[in-house]
Amino acid sequence: MAPSKTALGIRPASLADLPKVMEIVRHTVVGMQEAGNDQWDSNYPLDDRFLTDIENAALYLAISDSGNTLGFITIDEEQADEYASLSWQLAKPLVMHRVAVHPDAKGQGVASFMEKHAVSIARAKAKDSIRVDTHSTNKPMQSFLEQCGYRKIGEMDYHGKDKPYFCYEKPL
Repeated sequence: MAPSKTALGIRPASLADLPKVMEIVRHTVVGMQEAGNDQWDSNYPLDDRFLTDIENAALYLAISDSGNTLGFITIDEEQADEYASLSWQLAKPLVMHRVAVHPDAKGQGVASFMEKHAVSIARAKAKDSIRVDTHSTNKPMQSFLEQCGYRKIGEMDYHGKDKPYFCYEKPL
């Protein structure tokens, strides 16, 4: 399942990709729970959320040169209502949601590749920033976002979790 060092691709997901997406979700939930991170669980994200992402052409898959699905990312303009209470620096964002990499492909640049794709889409749509939120227990995602140049803007209560979500913004 390891990606080629020279060839990663990205493409919009189709309905036929949903089983592979949900397989990655299951692996991700297990890994998150083992790390004490309860951002994703048996209630979120569910397949209906990804069906909507597919219908809206917002879900993208990172693909190895051999055709394996290595990860996924949702890129759209949908912002949680809770975002309105935060002091964002820029006004024309694209938003990243539901980012995951198959455990066999972790540490091989897949998440960075997908984030760069999000930046490309945002620039093509004349957006001035990318926004994203992650649970306060999701330390790997927080580190990743900071390494990619995102700045923490604030916190919000979200999805009925007992700990806050951290919200980040990356100027383009």
